[in-house]
Amino acid sequence: MSIKQINPSCFMLDCRVWIEGIEFRRRETFEGGKKAAAARFREIKAELRERALKKDTRSLKLKTFGEALDRYYEVKKNNLVSFSAFQRMRRDLGDVSINEVRERFKMYWINLQRTRSRQTGGFLAASTVNHYTVMAKAAFNMCVKDGLLDSNPLRNIEILKAIPREVTLSELDRQRLLT
Repeated sequence: MSIKQINPSCFMLDCRVWIEGIEFRRRETFEGGKKAAAARFREIKAELRERALKKDTRSLKLKTFGEALDRYYEVKKNNLVSFSAFQRMRRDLGDVSINEVRERFKMYWINLQRTRSRQTGGFLAASTVNHYTVMAKAAFNMCVKDGLLDSNPLRNIEILKAIPREVTLSELDRQRLLT
């Protein structure tokens, strides 16, 4: 939520309200004074809250995160980056309701960062944690595109910065890359 001044008499109002893990957002350009912009911002926020509370989240066509993952798997089963990561996420978060998925996924995401790898014994790499995040976001984006959800509850979960691995190329691989 913010009020940003564009020029001396113009403000950009960006208002967001979260109700039951669902984001309601509205952007508006306002011309006038700073106090008037702040008053308009409060009006927009009240309108968003009213609209959000009127909305019945039980009318959503999907009830659980597992249903969204199943729908994603039907479409992408041959192109999954990591099937084991998909199975683990389906097992751990499949029964979480759509209304709770944002908070539960955030905790799951934090726990993944603290998990130790079986192969190396160190913490999971950022790129590994990103597999889970990307799949979950993609599953919700697909459901939003198909009209099963209004918005993606995981839209603001961040992707971790991954350190690229150094690879030593053979001379033959180097030539193939250059051609």
